[in-house]
Amino acid sequence: MCAMRLLLHGLLLCLISSLCIGQAAAAVRVGNFVWEDLDKDGVQDSGEQGIPGVTVQIWNSAMTSLVGSAVTNATGNYQIMVPDNANYRMRVILPYAGDRFTLPNVGSDTTDSDILSSSTNIGTSNVYTFASGVVANLSLDAGVISDPMRDHNIGDKVFRSNVDGLQTSTTFGRSGVTVELLNTAGVTLQSMVSGSSGHYSFKALPGTYRLRFTHPSEVPTPMQDNGTDDSLDSDIDENGYTD
Repeated sequence: MCAMRLLLHGLLLCLISSLCIGQAAAAVRVGNFVWEDLDKDGVQDSGEQGIPGVTVQIWNSAMTSLVGSAVTNATGNYQIMVPDNANYRMRVILPYAGDRFTLPNVGSDTTDSDILSSSTNIGTSNVYTFASGVVANLSLDAGVISDPMRDHNIGDKVFRSNVDGLQTSTTFGRSGVTVELLNTAGVTLQSMVSGSSGHYSFKALPGTYRLRFTHPSEVPTPMQDNGTDDSLDSDIDENGYTD
Protein backbone atom coordinates (compact mmCIF):
# COMPACT_ATOMS: atom_id res chain seq x y z
CA MET A 1 0.00 0.00 0.00
CA CYS A 2 2.84 2.34 0.91
CA ALA A 3 4.63 1.49 -2.32
CA MET A 4 1.43 2.23 -4.27
CA ARG A 5 1.11 5.66 -2.60
CA LEU A 6 4.74 6.43 -3.45
CA LEU A 7 4.15 5.40 -7.06
CA LEU A 8 1.03 7.56 -7.34
CA HIS A 9 2.85 10.47 -5.71
CA GLY A 10 5.70 10.11 -8.18
CA LEU A 11 3.33 10.01 -11.14
CA LEU A 12 1.54 13.12 -9.86
CA LEU A 13 4.82 15.03 -9.50
CA CYS A 14 5.84 13.95 -12.98
CA LEU A 15 2.49 15.12 -14.40
CA ILE A 16 2.69 18.49 -12.62
CA SER A 17 6.28 18.93 -13.78
CA SER A 18 5.31 18.15 -17.37
CA LEU A 19 2.44 20.63 -17.28
CA CYS A 20 4.66 23.36 -15.86
CA ILE A 21 7.31 22.74 -18.49
CA GLY A 22 4.67 22.80 -21.19
CA GLN A 23 3.38 26.17 -19.99
CA ALA A 24 6.79 27.85 -19.89
CA ALA A 25 7.44 30.14 -22.86
CA ALA A 26 10.40 29.23 -25.02
CA ALA A 27 12.89 31.86 -26.16
CA VAL A 28 13.05 33.14 -29.74
CA ARG A 29 16.29 34.58 -31.11
CA VAL A 30 15.51 37.81 -33.01
CA GLY A 31 17.91 39.69 -35.31
CA ASN A 32 19.62 40.76 -37.51
CA PHE A 33 21.09 43.78 -39.36
CA VAL A 34 21.07 47.61 -39.49
CA TRP A 35 22.77 49.02 -42.58
CA GLU A 36 23.38 52.26 -44.48
CA ASP A 37 21.29 52.21 -47.66
CA LEU A 38 23.57 54.21 -49.94
CA ASP A 39 21.35 54.09 -53.04
CA LYS A 40 18.12 54.55 -51.03
CA ASP A 41 16.34 51.65 -52.74
CA GLY A 42 15.30 49.76 -49.61
CA VAL A 43 17.42 46.71 -50.46
CA GLN A 44 20.67 45.47 -48.90
CA ASP A 45 23.19 45.64 -51.74
CA SER A 46 26.78 44.49 -52.03
CA GLY A 47 29.12 47.09 -50.56
CA GLU A 48 26.54 48.65 -48.23
CA GLN A 49 27.97 48.44 -44.73
CA GLY A 50 26.35 47.78 -41.37
CA ILE A 51 26.08 50.60 -38.83
CA PRO A 52 27.52 49.94 -35.36
CA GLY A 53 26.18 51.41 -32.13
CA VAL A 54 22.49 51.57 -33.13
CA THR A 55 19.90 50.77 -30.45
CA VAL A 56 17.33 48.15 -31.50
CA GLN A 57 14.33 47.36 -29.30
CA ILE A 58 11.56 44.76 -29.26
CA TRP A 59 8.22 45.95 -27.84
CA ASN A 60 4.86 44.31 -27.36
CA SER A 61 2.44 44.95 -30.22
CA ALA A 62 0.73 47.83 -28.38
CA MET A 63 4.10 49.56 -27.81
CA THR A 64 3.40 49.76 -24.07
CA SER A 65 6.06 47.36 -22.78
CA LEU A 66 9.72 47.02 -23.74
CA VAL A 67 10.57 43.32 -24.05
CA GLY A 68 14.24 43.45 -25.02
CA SER A 69 16.97 45.72 -26.34
CA ALA A 70 20.40 45.47 -27.97
CA VAL A 71 23.04 47.64 -29.63
CA THR A 72 24.40 46.70 -33.04
CA ASN A 73 27.96 45.42 -33.09
CA ALA A 74 30.87 46.52 -35.30
CA THR A 75 29.27 44.91 -38.37
CA GLY A 76 25.76 46.27 -37.74
CA ASN A 77 24.32 42.99 -36.45
CA TYR A 78 22.21 42.50 -33.32
CA GLN A 79 20.35 39.70 -31.52
CA ILE A 80 17.62 39.82 -28.86
CA MET A 81 15.98 36.91 -27.02
CA VAL A 82 12.19 37.18 -26.51
CA PRO A 83 9.46 34.71 -25.41
CA ASP A 84 7.60 32.87 -28.16
CA ASN A 85 3.83 32.67 -28.68
CA ALA A 86 3.42 36.47 -28.65
CA ASN A 87 3.11 39.52 -30.90
CA TYR A 88 5.88 42.12 -31.15
CA ARG A 89 7.09 45.25 -32.91
CA MET A 90 10.69 46.13 -33.63
CA ARG A 91 11.86 49.70 -32.99
CA VAL A 92 15.12 51.28 -34.18
CA ILE A 93 16.51 54.54 -32.80
CA LEU A 94 18.25 56.54 -35.53
CA PRO A 95 21.93 57.17 -34.80
CA TYR A 96 21.79 60.87 -35.82
CA ALA A 97 18.98 63.42 -35.78
CA GLY A 98 19.21 64.12 -39.52
CA ASP A 99 19.13 60.45 -40.57
CA ARG A 100 15.97 58.75 -41.88
CA PHE A 101 14.74 55.26 -42.66
CA THR A 102 14.75 53.83 -46.16
CA LEU A 103 11.78 52.34 -48.02
CA PRO A 104 10.28 49.39 -46.11
CA ASN A 105 9.39 45.88 -47.30
CA VAL A 106 10.97 46.00 -50.76
CA GLY A 107 11.62 42.60 -52.33
CA SER A 108 12.86 39.61 -50.34
CA ASP A 109 12.38 39.58 -46.57
CA THR A 110 16.03 38.60 -46.14
CA THR A 111 17.34 41.76 -47.83
CA ASP A 112 14.66 44.38 -47.15
CA SER A 113 14.15 46.94 -44.39
CA ASP A 114 11.34 46.21 -41.95
CA ILE A 115 11.10 49.65 -40.36
CA LEU A 116 8.29 51.98 -41.45
CA SER A 117 9.59 55.24 -42.90
CA SER A 118 6.28 57.13 -42.74
CA SER A 119 2.91 57.02 -40.94
CA THR A 120 2.28 57.37 -37.22
CA ASN A 121 4.42 54.29 -36.54
CA ILE A 122 7.59 55.66 -38.12
CA GLY A 123 10.67 54.01 -36.64
CA THR A 124 8.85 50.77 -35.82
CA SER A 125 7.99 47.64 -37.77
CA ASN A 126 4.64 46.07 -38.45
CA VAL A 127 3.44 43.52 -35.88
CA TYR A 128 5.24 40.16 -35.94
CA THR A 129 3.80 36.98 -34.43
CA PHE A 130 6.28 34.46 -33.06
CA ALA A 131 4.27 31.26 -32.75
CA SER A 132 4.95 28.59 -30.18
CA GLY A 133 7.96 26.51 -31.15
CA VAL A 134 9.62 29.17 -33.32
CA VAL A 135 13.35 29.14 -32.55
CA ALA A 136 14.61 32.20 -34.44
CA ASN A 137 13.66 35.05 -36.77
CA LEU A 138 16.82 36.57 -38.20
CA SER A 139 15.23 38.71 -40.90
CA LEU A 140 14.30 41.84 -38.92
CA ASP A 141 16.51 44.46 -40.57
CA ALA A 142 16.62 48.24 -40.82
CA GLY A 143 17.97 50.39 -43.64
CA VAL A 144 19.15 53.90 -42.77
CA ILE A 145 19.70 56.85 -45.12
CA SER A 146 22.36 59.05 -43.57
CA ASP A 147 22.05 62.81 -43.26
CA PRO A 148 24.01 64.09 -46.31
CA MET A 149 25.44 66.93 -44.24
CA ARG A 150 26.41 64.84 -41.22
CA ASP A 151 30.09 64.64 -42.11
CA HIS A 152 30.41 68.06 -43.75
CA ASN A 153 31.13 70.41 -40.86
CA ILE A 154 32.64 73.87 -41.03
CA GLY A 155 33.85 75.41 -37.82
CA ASP A 156 36.29 75.52 -34.97
CA LYS A 157 36.97 78.26 -32.45
CA VAL A 158 36.83 82.01 -31.95
CA PHE A 159 39.68 83.03 -29.64
CA ARG A 160 40.97 86.14 -27.92
CA SER A 161 44.14 86.86 -29.86
CA ASN A 162 47.55 88.17 -28.94
CA VAL A 163 49.11 90.67 -31.33
CA ASP A 164 50.57 87.82 -33.42
CA GLY A 165 47.15 86.29 -34.14
CA LEU A 166 48.14 82.83 -32.87
CA GLN A 167 46.58 80.53 -30.29
CA THR A 168 48.72 79.36 -27.37
CA SER A 169 48.15 77.10 -24.37
CA THR A 170 46.82 80.12 -22.44
CA THR A 171 44.52 81.46 -25.18
CA PHE A 172 40.86 81.69 -24.15
CA GLY A 173 37.88 81.06 -26.39
CA ARG A 174 35.65 84.06 -27.12
CA SER A 175 31.92 83.68 -26.60
CA GLY A 176 29.21 85.95 -28.00
CA VAL A 177 30.72 86.36 -31.47
CA THR A 178 28.26 86.18 -34.36
CA VAL A 179 29.52 83.82 -37.06
CA GLU A 180 27.85 83.71 -40.48
CA LEU A 181 28.24 81.16 -43.26
CA LEU A 182 28.12 82.95 -46.63
CA ASN A 183 27.91 81.71 -50.20
CA THR A 184 30.18 83.11 -52.92
CA ALA A 185 27.68 85.93 -53.57
CA GLY A 186 27.94 87.06 -49.95
CA VAL A 187 24.46 85.88 -48.98
CA THR A 188 24.15 84.59 -45.40
CA LEU A 189 23.12 80.93 -45.43
CA GLN A 190 23.44 80.17 -41.72
CA SER A 191 24.28 82.13 -38.60
CA MET A 192 25.11 81.34 -34.98
CA VAL A 193 26.81 82.81 -31.91
CA SER A 194 29.98 81.23 -30.52
CA GLY A 195 29.49 79.34 -27.27
CA SER A 196 31.16 79.72 -23.89
CA SER A 197 34.33 77.99 -25.11
CA GLY A 198 34.37 79.99 -28.35
CA HIS A 199 33.42 77.05 -30.54
CA TYR A 200 31.00 77.16 -33.47
CA SER A 201 29.98 74.71 -36.20
CA PHE A 202 27.90 74.63 -39.39
CA LYS A 203 26.71 71.73 -41.51
CA ALA A 204 27.03 72.37 -45.22
CA LEU A 205 27.10 70.40 -48.45
CA PRO A 206 30.38 70.33 -50.39
CA GLY A 207 30.95 73.73 -52.00
CA THR A 208 32.70 77.10 -51.69
CA TYR A 209 31.90 79.32 -48.72
CA ARG A 210 33.17 82.27 -46.68
CA LEU A 211 32.75 83.06 -42.99
CA ARG A 212 32.11 86.43 -41.40
CA PHE A 213 32.80 87.11 -37.70
CA THR A 214 31.23 90.04 -35.87
CA HIS A 215 31.58 91.17 -32.26
CA PRO A 216 29.74 94.23 -30.90
CA SER A 217 32.78 95.76 -29.18
CA GLU A 218 35.95 94.05 -30.41
CA VAL A 219 37.72 94.07 -33.77
CA PRO A 220 39.47 91.20 -35.59
CA THR A 221 43.22 90.78 -35.39
CA PRO A 222 45.05 92.14 -38.46
CA MET A 223 47.38 89.10 -38.42
CA GLN A 224 45.62 86.76 -40.86
CA ASP A 225 47.19 83.35 -41.61
CA ASN A 226 50.29 84.10 -39.54
CA GLY A 227 52.77 81.24 -39.19
CA THR A 228 52.80 77.79 -40.77
CA ASP A 229 50.33 75.92 -38.52
CA ASP A 230 46.79 76.39 -39.83
CA SER A 231 45.34 74.89 -36.65
CA LEU A 232 46.73 77.76 -34.54
CA ASP A 233 46.37 80.86 -36.71
CA SER A 234 43.53 83.31 -37.31
CA ASP A 235 41.81 82.94 -40.70
CA ILE A 236 39.96 86.27 -40.89
CA ASP A 237 41.04 89.63 -42.28
CA GLU A 238 40.66 93.02 -40.59
CA ASN A 239 37.01 93.15 -41.69
CA GLY A 240 36.13 89.81 -40.12
CA TYR A 241 35.97 87.76 -43.35
CA THR A 242 37.76 84.55 -44.29
CA ASP A 243 39.20 84.14 -47.77
